[in-house]
Amino acid sequence: MKNLILFPFHLLSVFTTAKSFNNPIIGSKLFNRLGLHVARMVAAHGIYRLRQFLLFSSLPKEDKLAFDRDGFLIKENFLPSDQHEALLSQTRNYEGCAREVREGDTLTRRLLLSDEVSRNFPAYQEMRENPEYVRLLAYTSGMKQYPTTYLERIIHAATKGQSDPQKDLHKDTFHPTMKAWYFLEDVNSEDGPFHYVPGSHRLTRRRIKWEYAESIRRSESGKTRHETAGGAFRPDENDVQELGLPDAIPLIVKKNTLVIADTLGFHKRGQAVAGKERIAIWVNSRVNPFNPFPGFHSKFFGAVRDGAYEWYFAKQLKKATRENKTARSALVRLWENPAPADKAAKSVMADSLAG
Repeated sequence: MKNLILFPFHLLSVFTTAKSFNNPIIGSKLFNRLGLHVARMVAAHGIYRLRQFLLFSSLPKEDKLAFDRDGFLIKENFLPSDQHEALLSQTRNYEGCAREVREGDTLTRRLLLSDEVSRNFPAYQEMRENPEYVRLLAYTSGMKQYPTTYLERIIHAATKGQSDPQKDLHKDTFHPTMKAWYFLEDVNSEDGPFHYVPGSHRLTRRRIKWEYAESIRRSESGKTRHETAGGAFRPDENDVQELGLPDAIPLIVKKNTLVIADTLGFHKRGQAVAGKERIAIWVNSRVNPFNPFPGFHSKFFGAVRDGAYEWYFAKQLKKATRENKTARSALVRLWENPAPADKAAKSVMADSLAG
């Protein structure tokens, strides 16, 4: 009865970013045998290409070719050295709070860089207006609207827990999405660098066949052999070889490097030495893949979106605190040392909601 009442909403979700196979339509055995998952992928990919075409991007041809071929771009020495040093200094001297999330034994602290918060980082405000930066994000995301951006601090093996699921090879969802990292400090092999399988974002015949088989496994069992009912399919080494793809490569980069990736491609967070950190400006763009219009740059709509995120996070934290439950995320000082392992998931500063 519940599914019957919610049927219209489940049906409409097919035309959104929804990816969970717990959805009775997206996870339907019949519909996936008929090719629903693959059809959504192909349609979303085509619309993404249409949006890129409509942008009439002035991005250099070599950048377009590299991104379309490999699925990622690396732009070294992206900012003038004095601007980079100013941004690093402003970041290190920030005394406010960030949202902390635990993934396995990894702690990730993210500070949403809304217009209000960005005033603490004048060098970032200048970077945000950089025409090259704007063009790169627009082309790779297929959208003119400035994407959601955070200051991110990742701390490896900072708490007790199972292995970090982000360190398993995976794709984010069924359609092209853009993530970017502007690294404020060097990222070496011991720091858990971002790994990517070059070319794995492309919808080749082998990839479509593999996606079809995975969608059937997932809809028939409620989960795949990788124990998740979500949409982030996780290939193993045999899958990568059968798809004719190379091994994942670590993107070991120097400070002041911008990395942009299409996370429809297979990627992961690298293994790291306990206590090592990665510090970056982290950009995330995930829009309705069935919207053919690239939109327009609007500070007003960006502010509304960021305000909605802040309201949601604050509401969830208040609710968890009121009900004496462990919040999915907590507010902690960005640069404070991690809490003891048995308390890391419960670290909450209820008096710092405005931080």
